[in-house]
Amino acid sequence: MHLLSTLLLGISTNLDNLLIGVSFGFLKKRITIKANLVIGLFSAAATCFFCYFSSMFSRFGRIPNIIGGIIIILIGAFSLILSKEYDGKQYRDITFSWKDTMVLGSGLAINCIPVAIGAGLTGLSPLSASLAVGVLSVLSVAIGNRIGFTASASKLLRPRTFCVIGGIIMIALGTLELFI
Repeated sequence: MHLLSTLLLGISTNLDNLLIGVSFGFLKKRITIKANLVIGLFSAAATCFFCYFSSMFSRFGRIPNIIGGIIIILIGAFSLILSKEYDGKQYRDITFSWKDTMVLGSGLAINCIPVAIGAGLTGLSPLSASLAVGVLSVLSVAIGNRIGFTASASKLLRPRTFCVIGGIIMIALGTLELFI
């Protein structure tokens, strides 16, 4: 069951990364492999640290698992609420550079912190959680960038959709953790 939770954690924390890749692709800005690896490393490191830190409290029986599940559900619900106001323009006017890579990597790493804390409280392995987040970060940015390049003329991909999917996945992960 923890494998499914770890996979859902990786997916839910990286839908923003997919959106960023799509956004840069729509702008015809290619995200290099090096930049993508830096972004993934930042997210993996933040996830590992905060998941490990909060996992120390998982030794207290089911209570931390329930608290962690509730935290993840609340984060997912908050994402759904915010998605109503999200128009996808936040990433549209960025000139991509190494400075932007560091800022973007840091921002996306911060995005992982609340979910990593909830995951650690539920007893997920910090190593597997950070590996899932890091690998899926690199994949989602690369796939999103490719999608953006190939579908830049299409109006089918709406940024709000990714926020809603991310929120639903986090709610599913939190609900799953309540019953494990």
